[in-house]
Amino acid sequence: MSDKKEARRIADLIIKTFKNSGCVYIFGNGGSLADASHFAAEFHGIGSVIALNDPAKITSIANDDCFENIFITQVKDCYQLGDLLIGLSSSGKSENVKRVFAWSTYSREIEYIDFPRKGKNTQEVQEYQYKLLHEIYVIAKKELS
Repeated sequence: MSDKKEARRIADLIIKTFKNSGCVYIFGNGGSLADASHFAAEFHGIGSVIALNDPAKITSIANDDCFENIFITQVKDCYQLGDLLIGLSSSGKSENVKRVFAWSTYSREIEYIDFPRKGKNTQEVQEYQYKLLHEIYVIAKKELS
């Protein structure tokens, strides 16, 4: 799928979520968490995008349970039918991101996006994802503003 078609597909899911009064939850580790935070901030005034990046929540869940549950615990606490989940992972191997997808697949009524990866190494994947996040925002803003 071309980059523009991929951006359009994801933007359409986000737009649908907003039009149905849903919320988008976005999450990832390290640089992906920073990208998730940036993406959520871009949508201020357009729709509800929440980055699961609160350090107090993340560290308390990791401390009381385990690091692999830092996102799934937050999602289970706040998810409502009609929301959208977006997981960012450069490698696609982050266990804490994969657990959200497994739960979403098992629940069957939950839409999620395993954010696309393209590139030969981490840097290329991150550059691609960052560019794609921006394209998605531009499409959504144009249609929702």
